[in-house]
Amino acid sequence: MAVRGDLSGAILEFREALRLVPDSPQARTNLANALTEAGTLARDPALLAEAIQQQQAAAKIAPDDPRIRRNLGNTLARAFFLDEAAAAYRAAISLDPSCISARVDLGTAIAALGQYSEALAILDEALQLHPGDVEARFARGGVKMAIGDPVGAWPDLEARFDRPEGYARRIPGVPIWKGEPCSGALVIHGAMEGVGDLIQGLRFVPEIRSRVGSVVLLCRPDLVRLVSQVSGLDRIVTDLSTLPPVEKQVAPMSLPAILGVGPNEMRGETAYLSGQTDVVTRLRSIAATLPGLKVGIVWQGNPSHPNDPYRSFPITAMEPLAAVPGVQWVALQWGQAIQQADSAPFPVRSRGLTDPGSDWMDTANAVSVLDLVIGPDSALIHLAGALGMPAWLALSTPPEWRWTVSCETTPWYHSVRLFRQPKPGDWRSVFEQMAAALARLQPRWSSA
Repeated sequence: MAVRGDLSGAILEFREALRLVPDSPQARTNLANALTEAGTLARDPALLAEAIQQQQAAAKIAPDDPRIRRNLGNTLARAFFLDEAAAAYRAAISLDPSCISARVDLGTAIAALGQYSEALAILDEALQLHPGDVEARFARGGVKMAIGDPVGAWPDLEARFDRPEGYARRIPGVPIWKGEPCSGALVIHGAMEGVGDLIQGLRFVPEIRSRVGSVVLLCRPDLVRLVSQVSGLDRIVTDLSTLPPVEKQVAPMSLPAILGVGPNEMRGETAYLSGQTDVVTRLRSIAATLPGLKVGIVWQGNPSHPNDPYRSFPITAMEPLAAVPGVQWVALQWGQAIQQADSAPFPVRSRGLTDPGSDWMDTANAVSVLDLVIGPDSALIHLAGALGMPAWLALSTPPEWRWTVSCETTPWYHSVRLFRQPKPGDWRSVFEQMAAALARLQPRWSSA
């Protein structure tokens, strides 16, 4: 029997079940679900193609089963066949009008197709049928934020903490802070969200400090040196066992929601983090010995993030950048993905300016002496933006809610430029655009 999380084992078991009972729609859809997950994680189109075939076969055997129709839609959506996915979700809804999950999936697929008004109508209808549904609220918040309505989006986006995984990250027994006056201590619980969320949310600490008695930040040890410079933090702890008595807890990206941040208030026009002056001075002298542009790169975010297979890319996808001469490429990647540096389409420096993954302040010091940083939707881009350093963000389609759905700039960080996929999965076009932009900028840097 396959253990939990063992996709390869599960696929083998489902194949055996299908061999024994070839007409079982449940065996086929279970196999397809496992193939879909494996194909997504491995970015393997062959696995996804087989998953679609198995889902379609299951739907043919059991044409009146709404769950199989929804499963078919999910597999099609993972393979970026969004029109076909929407049709499958509509079929599931027609078979079971009470199926809230199919309605949420349909709204999400329609939004990914760029039909935002229709997506909002679908999600509004879902919430009329099932008021308060967590997934429907979160999906609607994402669509509102994507089309530039942050004030309307924030309440729905807060539903992410009502999900089971959101509850699991909370500090037991400590109420969530909603912005009301709090005479006791407030803990900003960094582990409730990713590192990028924490870096982005810390910008708003000074604004909420007057509403509470004190502010405690709970975060990872490798962030302490970096975040200790944030104004308004009274204490930083790295373990629940050292947490002082607190009255309320809050997630980092709930701070702009509590403040009701709109487009004007989003504007991060000044840096709020910095490197260490003495270290940056030393690294700058090292960087000065390297000819050409100094460009830091990262290609994968946190692999445990559910959207990482879409937002990240293999380093080989950056091949169009190799056509730009006179660039010193500096790896800022961490974790197992750093091993891909050997497969880079251009020479990559992985030591000298930074030790990837050692400490976020070390990374901040390195970013502070580079001409540019390039990467996917990940914490490194948030770090560069918070430092006020130039960064180019390679965005998947559809992008995460905070980056909206158009424009090359973002109000969150004045120094970050967005490069968007023209269609889902098309990283080549993104890096061809970057290569052209980098070639145009090169003379400006050379004459500086």
